Amino acid sequence: MFDTNGVHTTDGFGGPPTGSQQILNGDWPKYPENFVERPPIPVWVRVEWDRDGEQWCPGVADRWNRWFVRVRFDKEPRAAQGLTWVKPHDVRRRDAGTSDTTSASRSGGDTAPPARRHETSGR
Repeated sequence: MFDTNGVHTTDGFGGPPTGSQQILNGDWPKYPENFVERPPIPVWVRVEWDRDGEQWCPGVADRWNRWFVRVRFDKEPRAAQGLTWVKPHDVRRRDAGTSDTTSASRSGGDTAPPARRHETSGR
């Protein structure tokens, strides 16, 4: 047996571990069960990973209000629960044709997608 120091890999393949990481900018509402599920909107979400730092990752916003947005990840092994709650300023709408498998940092840039006039917060 060996000590993995709390790292859990999720891909089952060799190579560097892609284990789950804590999302440092997650901000969960006190009563998330009170949020009504809405039609999903493709988004980019800014995530501050505890080991990998800041990245913009593709996701789908499906619950929100003025103060919180819930984003589900389809293909993000570092997000243990497959979702996170963040503040609306950490979310940008994504064009429906944008690839779900690339993030801004994975494609070579660490800059945020351009801000749009209408974001998921409804402003």
